[in-house]
Amino acid sequence: MRRFESAVKYLPESMENALEIELQHCKGDIKRLVQYSELKLQDSSITEKIDKINNCSFEYQNLQVIKSDFNK
Repeated sequence: MRRFESAVKYLPESMENALEIELQHCKGDIKRLVQYSELKLQDSSITEKIDKINNCSFEYQNLQVIKSDFNK
């Protein structure tokens, strides 16, 4: 991208302006994709933590059932 930015400066002004606008759009798209990816990663981390908590709760409940059966 930096090469593109530096190369654009040597073009005629009308082409330079058009490509600068397009470059800004591309940068915005990239920024949004990065933000989306970060949010998706955070969401998956939260989901993993919730799954672990649910698994621990399930295991605890199973242990309580086994314990009550054992104490009969």
